[in-house]
Amino acid sequence: MENYQKYTKKEMRKVIKNKGFLIVETSNGDVFGIAKEDVPDFIILENKRCNYHVDLEFYIPGFNIVPLATTYGCFLNKINQKFRVEIIERLIKLQRQEIQAKQVKIFDTIKFYDMTKKWKESNFLNKMFEKFFSKYY
Repeated sequence: MENYQKYTKKEMRKVIKNKGFLIVETSNGDVFGIAKEDVPDFIILENKRCNYHVDLEFYIPGFNIVPLATTYGCFLNKINQKFRVEIIERLIKLQRQEIQAKQVKIFDTIKFYDMTKKWKESNFLNKMFEKFFSKYY
């Protein structure tokens, strides 16, 4: 995780409110929170960081029964088809090295945990799902 900068609490709130985020679990046992828009770049950066020996699972927060997407190395394995349409063009360009991956920030897990305590009392996760993810289902 030393290669990633962490969002400040203020930046995390902005991502959560305006962009949506996903929880990423790696086959190496790491767990990250990232902005939804950073998925293609994160796939490439995390594989590069792990010498191309890592698979990823991307989950919608609070709805982590079935992953939104999974990878086999730098390649998509299973993915929601509507989400695929959103990320595939950039992912292919990154895989072909036509473009460079942008700097991706991750959520600070301690700050993130503090923020999620309040979510259980509100209907926040359902609201976030409706705003950013309901279109996939």
